[in-house]
Amino acid sequence: MTNQFTTDEAVGTDAQFSVDDNKYGNTGPGDGGRFRRRGYFGIRGRRMYQSMYESLLDSEIIESPEKAAMPDKAIKIATTKWTSNMTKLADGTMYGFSMLWYLLTDGIDGLADAAKQYAKVLRQIECSSLHTGQGPECQYNSTHLGNCYADCIPGLEDAEYCGCDGKGERCPNSPPHIRCCLGQCTAEIKLDLGFILDASGSIGAINYELQRSFTKDILRRVNVGPNKTHVAIINYSTRLQTLSLLNQYYTLDEKLSRVDNAAYFGENTFTGEALREANRVFSNNTGLRPTEDGAPKVIFLITDGQSNGVLKPIQEANVLKQRDIHIFTVGVGNNVDLTEVQGICTPPWSENYLPITNYAGLEQKLSQFMSKTCTEPISVVENSTVIGECAKDKYKFFEVSIKVVGNKILITVKLFNGKVKLFYSFNARNPKDPSDFDTYSNDKSKTSATLTSSIWAKHYFNDIGVHVFESKQGIMRTDEDEVTLILDKPSNDTEFVYIGVKGLEEQNRFEVAFDDCANDNVDCTIKSTSSVINMNLFGIIILVLISFLSRMSN
Repeated sequence: MTNQFTTDEAVGTDAQFSVDDNKYGNTGPGDGGRFRRRGYFGIRGRRMYQSMYESLLDSEIIESPEKAAMPDKAIKIATTKWTSNMTKLADGTMYGFSMLWYLLTDGIDGLADAAKQYAKVLRQIECSSLHTGQGPECQYNSTHLGNCYADCIPGLEDAEYCGCDGKGERCPNSPPHIRCCLGQCTAEIKLDLGFILDASGSIGAINYELQRSFTKDILRRVNVGPNKTHVAIINYSTRLQTLSLLNQYYTLDEKLSRVDNAAYFGENTFTGEALREANRVFSNNTGLRPTEDGAPKVIFLITDGQSNGVLKPIQEANVLKQRDIHIFTVGVGNNVDLTEVQGICTPPWSENYLPITNYAGLEQKLSQFMSKTCTEPISVVENSTVIGECAKDKYKFFEVSIKVVGNKILITVKLFNGKVKLFYSFNARNPKDPSDFDTYSNDKSKTSATLTSSIWAKHYFNDIGVHVFESKQGIMRTDEDEVTLILDKPSNDTEFVYIGVKGLEEQNRFEVAFDDCANDNVDCTIKSTSSVINMNLFGIIILVLISFLSRMSN
């Protein structure tokens, strides 16, 4: 069916379908209408009709293609098209769903709307959230391998489950938006990250080794370094073994070595005590960075549940969550205490609890974690300042509370070096440059479009549900190294404004301040407009000498 599974065939005149007369295996005038989209999976084009004829040995599919919409033939066609390989692609990833849609429809028309429906279903059944995922390895260039990822397409401007770094050529036997990429945003990731490893007897020695392997796999992906991701590691059973603080062992090799030094105790499961130790470890005295450094606080607790210590795990986890520390739990084994592990993680548990029967399934969940980390905006409040950095064509996203006293909020971006372009939205969590969304009307690689002249763009839904990017002029003032934006708070109950900062040069460092215009010391006077923030060389030299800047991640 088509139109979100409400009609049996696409409706229109032969003239309207003539644009398809030479597509999808069609060979001449009238084929576009004759072999239009029909049936449960919407087969389209002479090539797909011919394939179904050959598979079912039913000449009517070619001779009277309109009959493909009839239930008896539609069911046969659907069951023939669906294969066991397709089932494997229904894995909760945008990569898998894109491949599935392409195999079923021979194109990507309607994919954006279908992906939104798929994401909605996954949320409703509390299975998982749709995430980027990745396909097989591919040859990115003569020296580097990559993986196949689903790039974003028009209609998915708000989506957090598409896109990648270093878009290369189209992957073989794939839809046009599946590109060979270097990865997601690992080079941009900056976290204060903690691991709590369950070394109790119920885990078992074999699964404990798999747990350590998973931890090291994450470490290799999150950009460990002095000004990047800092890592604390706690190992526990009845005893606690704090293997690393946030301000110790800053290199990846040192962190991997600490994991290798973890001991399998095989005793009781003192999860509450381990979480209290995490609260101590995640402190300023042991390396936790201030909010303005822009390093989200994340803890990964891998356990089988069934805690039997003195301290209550959920109560201890609540202390961490009240400090804006995001907790993921990984429940392992056949007897997981769901009340406990789902109560420990950050809500909603459907996104932050990973129900895995064994550690072998953690690779897929790791992909989901990386997708979420790459796109999650940094939460900030008014009257605060955050320092950030992003490379060329990369983004930093901010979620700014707009519970302001007055009806306006002032956003000031001060550039230390490079150039940036900015976007804001009251509904899209990842507002981006509209030139990022390629139509993929042919098989050519995606190329960078000419940037618009406006530094600010408002991203919103109009009355007919079409995504619109409208440049905002006359609301900014700028110096060579600073730009400000004055936003009117919407009249509805909107609580946040989302800011996207896109880097235009190889390295871009900046500071973002958020202030309430109702404050007496905040100047919200409009002075002038500009297209991009451009820092002069003298300013770069001076500011680099006096500033310590660090990377920021979602």
